[in-house]
Amino acid sequence: MLATYTRRIAAELRCTTPTRITIDPIAIIKLLLLTAVVLLWTSRYAYVLREQRPYYFLLPIALVTESIAFVLLTQEKPNVVYYQAYLLAEVLLLLMFAHGVLRKRWSLLFVIGTSILCGILLYSEVRSATGFHILHTKSMLVGWAAITLLFAKLLLDLANNSRRKLWHEQRFWVYLSIFLFLAPAIPYIGLMDLLYKRDPELAGSLYIILHVLFFVRYGCALVAGLMLKHHTADEER
Repeated sequence: MLATYTRRIAAELRCTTPTRITIDPIAIIKLLLLTAVVLLWTSRYAYVLREQRPYYFLLPIALVTESIAFVLLTQEKPNVVYYQAYLLAEVLLLLMFAHGVLRKRWSLLFVIGTSILCGILLYSEVRSATGFHILHTKSMLVGWAAITLLFAKLLLDLANNSRRKLWHEQRFWVYLSIFLFLAPAIPYIGLMDLLYKRDPELAGSLYIILHVLFFVRYGCALVAGLMLKHHTADEER
């Protein structure tokens, strides 16, 4: 999701004069994949578990954000504000999703505590932001770390309680899509600010990592969508 934005930053740091931004074919493929996922889940919305609705609502939000950012990138206009809004929605919806599955007192307290901490950090970052920065790193990383822990717990619970092979579980692919994206992205995003300031060339070449994580995330979401009709019809909504 952040690769379009990070590519723009890399281009700006490498050259101070305006340059024409070429259209990356990978960006087109990403939009097509995300569109396919949204259409698939929407066509099978009747089979979406009630607990998975925050996850579903995040999909069209991601598509709209990625589309707007792509258009702005081609026009050499700033797009970071849209990613900031998306990331806030992502953290809140995924925290809601995880608690909706766990339904434990500790998970509710954990979600509330994480939300408060992220809000405090975000407020601090917005007030103190000066000069070059990439998103609001600390608040985002805290939210992502909390979500990663919750989805690791969901995967472990599913592995312990499922009577079927994990890859036959639709929920497995949903949980995996989040875990496999956020867990590797945390160290990358955590170092992004420092990396872009010290070695723009290296940073620009490493943004491919986010492309790979994007395809992993929405590839898993596509599999989960294909399994909706056959694996969730008899489950409680």
